[in-house]
Amino acid sequence: MNSTMTCPVQACPVDNFFEYVPASPLPCFCASPLRIGYRLKSPSFSYFDPYAFPFELHVTSALKLNPYQLSIDSYFWEEGPRLRMHLKIFPPANNVHSSTFNVSEVGRIRGAFTSWHFPGDDLFGPYELLNFTLVGPYAASMCSKFLLLFRLKLTLLILQKMMPNQIMCTVCLPNIGICIVCAPRIGI
Repeated sequence: MNSTMTCPVQACPVDNFFEYVPASPLPCFCASPLRIGYRLKSPSFSYFDPYAFPFELHVTSALKLNPYQLSIDSYFWEEGPRLRMHLKIFPPANNVHSSTFNVSEVGRIRGAFTSWHFPGDDLFGPYELLNFTLVGPYAASMCSKFLLLFRLKLTLLILQKMMPNQIMCTVCLPNIGICIVCAPRIGI
């Protein structure tokens, strides 16, 4: 973001945890970030500042995001030595005044963090996901999806009990992408 430009406080929506994206290529772009607690368990450095940008590239590359979409909100050293961070991941900048991630993108990003499938890196070492906080526009949408999934699963169980020899259903949850397959049972 251009450091000479001052973005008016009231231009960013005040509800749903919107804020200016610090490194946005679009001036004064507002978005609601995902908030993540993250800890490097054994980094190979004791001073983080020179490694902040390489770390941002490492994370955004693994998530297939642009570097400006990640902001290291704060960090501090803990005993170990371990480096604890509060990260914000922002939706991509667009020509609309403000932005949020859609439910499937939240699920994809959350899945990347919770599956511990970030590529290994000798410099940053292993990590721990401390929290993946869904607030604002994300809290309701993810809750609704889990509720829908629960209702769907319950309905399928009832159907299977009512017609045990006629219908067979499977539910899968790849990163809460939800897939349901129902088929008639083939006679034995």
